[in-house]
Amino acid sequence: MHYLYYCNSAYQLINVLNLHWHRQNAGFENITDYSADLIIMKAFFGAEQLAKIVEDTHVFGKVYALDKAEDNSGMMHLFKTSQDVLFPKNYLKEKYDLNVSKLNYDVLTVPKFSRIVAAIWQLNKNCSLQLYEDGLATYFFDLDLLVPRSRSYKLLYKRSNYGRDFLDFTDLYLVAPKLFIGECSDKIRKLPEFDKEYLNELRKSFKEFAGFEDEMDKNILWFSQSMYDDHEVLDCLKKYRNEVLYCPHPRYPDSNDSFQTAKGGQIWEMKALNMDDINDRCLVSINSTALFNPKLLFDEEPYLIFVYKLVKLFYDYSMFEETIMRFKEEYRDKEKVMIPETIEELETCMNKYCEATGREKRE
Repeated sequence: MHYLYYCNSAYQLINVLNLHWHRQNAGFENITDYSADLIIMKAFFGAEQLAKIVEDTHVFGKVYALDKAEDNSGMMHLFKTSQDVLFPKNYLKEKYDLNVSKLNYDVLTVPKFSRIVAAIWQLNKNCSLQLYEDGLATYFFDLDLLVPRSRSYKLLYKRSNYGRDFLDFTDLYLVAPKLFIGECSDKIRKLPEFDKEYLNELRKSFKEFAGFEDEMDKNILWFSQSMYDDHEVLDCLKKYRNEVLYCPHPRYPDSNDSFQTAKGGQIWEMKALNMDDINDRCLVSINSTALFNPKLLFDEEPYLIFVYKLVKLFYDYSMFEETIMRFKEEYRDKEKVMIPETIEELETCMNKYCEATGREKRE
């Protein structure tokens, strides 16, 4: 069985490496004649370097590091994507210089819809499709949001893909299935837990990755979500500025003049694994997957402050609040997961953290 994995974030890559290792070394799912290739999209800082590190481990038959597709819109976008569907071989060869004769797979394992994966699926009539989690969004979004919204595109793609579309997946692999509140619960599978020895191997492999050892003297980590950052929240955090590290989103790197900013290229999941004192750190964000990672991947429990109730979002936060509450129930010390509803409550949460860990508020 020949598999193809696809990822466009470091978190996705960590999950892919885990799933691949178990299928290759632990007999997970009892797959016969297992082999696999990997596609890493250069859609986030450091992706190309990550791909080279993985390639050098020789755990995949082939590792492709591919440029992010152009972001078109309007009628030209519709025309180009329609052309991609009608002529998938041309799309893969001209855009990515891929040898389509070698893209023969039995299973595609992906986080969500991608034009490149869609084209490869069209070239493999008997290939099945699997999904794996893309972070927090996978647990609460309707699966329809993982695929294109255009009805005409969906119809065209299904007609050109042997009657299959991206909702015809066979499995959805999640780190924590009990947090899932969406549809298709009958297709949910549990991602296996990391093998401890393999985790140590990963730690060594990524040890030299740019930014790995930097800035870990900070105790409060703000995980930016770009345009959703809120000045009022950040103004509150300024009272603790000597303790705060501003961590940009890997796909949307930015900075904030009021705080020390983490250098690009960090793999937060690997940083979390290597922090001996992570349980005494405080992670703050609107609703970033980064706050879930230490617990879900490594069963570590840092202090968490979710501030989604303090920020104006373009969607109703109730869609993910249930997942966050379920996540809180998994914490052994539930008092460490805080969800303030006002700026005053946020400051109370920060003081609570400082008091619990023996730190003082600093101007």
